[in-house]
Amino acid sequence: MGKYFEDFNLGEVIQTRARTVTEADIMQYAGLCWDTQREHTNAEFARKSPFGERIGQQQLGLLIAHGLIGCSRVLENTLYSVLRLEWHYLSPIKIGDTLHVKMSVADKRPLATAESGLVTFDFETINQREQIVHQVRRTTAVVCRARGSKPAQPPRRCEYRFQGLSDLDPAHARHTPTVPKSASADRAAPPQNKKERTVKGKYYEEFELGEELVTEARTIAEADVINYTMLSWDNDPLHTDAEFGRSSGLGGIVAPLLLPIVLANGLGATLGYLAGTNRGALGDWWELVHPARIGDTLHFRQIVVEKKDAKDPETGIVTYGMEMVNQHGTVVSRGERSALVARLEQEKSQEWKFVFGTVDDLAKEHKGD
Repeated sequence: MGKYFEDFNLGEVIQTRARTVTEADIMQYAGLCWDTQREHTNAEFARKSPFGERIGQQQLGLLIAHGLIGCSRVLENTLYSVLRLEWHYLSPIKIGDTLHVKMSVADKRPLATAESGLVTFDFETINQREQIVHQVRRTTAVVCRARGSKPAQPPRRCEYRFQGLSDLDPAHARHTPTVPKSASADRAAPPQNKKERTVKGKYYEEFELGEELVTEARTIAEADVINYTMLSWDNDPLHTDAEFGRSSGLGGIVAPLLLPIVLANGLGATLGYLAGTNRGALGDWWELVHPARIGDTLHFRQIVVEKKDAKDPETGIVTYGMEMVNQHGTVVSRGERSALVARLEQEKSQEWKFVFGTVDDLAKEHKGD
């Protein structure tokens, strides 16, 4: 059964079972997410890519890792809230790779409320070649043991709370550079058939600070929840047990925690603003602040908040604030993403390059910094 806040020790390491990635996983994720880019779905294109074959979508690995952690049952019935997810992509996922997760307790501290405590996990998704595919920091609130309860007593199922670390703990507050409400007259509705919102293959120089990128909307279907569950192995009762949802005050089934993030990835791809110019995935962070439900219609908003030079003179780094917004104008998830983008002067280059790393690794160092 799941462990309480008091049961975790700093430096403690938990290792999950392993899972082999198949072609079916990649294609099923493409259908779920709408991320059908050529490096994932076109074998002929992929053979000429830097990887020599098709690779899995970056967030497919995150879904698999999330499901494997769930299978470990380490937080079964005691997960109070996922407060923030931060990750970096370090290696490609290939068909036939076998992944497992090594998770360690990086930080632990009580919260003002006696109901839960803060536990931060660092986990690595590792393939059969001992290469690190992802590095993830997962900050959670974990239920505290009820006063007087016996250590052997199995935990009761807690009532999950949607909240962000920025809201819960001022010591960990991070400015969330999301789209300002004034940027659109109606935040609840994405623009309809406005060509100026759709950009194709923008180069580093063409992005402007404060520029807003807004997608069309997508309605969460029951099939999305079912397909997510089958693909990820994440069968948490939050999104599989309607009776549990009703008894916990959530009003029934809610969408899987990562589903809005997955849909953001696919909706962003439909804009095509990095089609042919994306040269690297440098990591995301997300906070999950409101439940999404079957029937909700979500759109994805991004705003360019930072541009900086990269060590590679052919590229630059663009950082976006992000929101997933429902039909009522409520922000469901919020975060930030950085990408390595080709510069305009490289337009005639025939070679497609793509790297995995972090902003700190790839940004150009400036004297005086």
